[in-house]
Amino acid sequence: MNWKRTKAVALWLCMNGGLAWFLYSAIFEQSVGWGRVYCFFIWVNCIGTLSLTSDRAMESRKEALLKEVGDDVPHWLSRIYDLSALMILIYHGWWISGIAVAVQALSQEVFYDKLEKMRKEEGK
Repeated sequence: MNWKRTKAVALWLCMNGGLAWFLYSAIFEQSVGWGRVYCFFIWVNCIGTLSLTSDRAMESRKEALLKEVGDDVPHWLSRIYDLSALMILIYHGWWISGIAVAVQALSQEVFYDKLEKMRKEEGK
């Protein structure tokens, strides 16, 4: 068993499960405090993901990125989570946080596309 991958999947589940709980508490339980916590983490995640997609950041970590094999969780699972959060946010009128989730999801797509391109170039 690959413990490194198992640890990464467990971390992904805990982080996204926590964010889902914050979102549930904020919208369905009407908790303003948890809504603020959710928005904080969403915006930090958005800014962090945007910073990872810059060409300079990708080049500076090229060797480490090329050693990694595959995603921590299946790509479709991550997209389902992002789209679900986006739909819930927009439906309940949280447009600004919905934009942050959309930007974060698109930044992740750009990151993985660039990573795939780097791997293909190295495989020549």
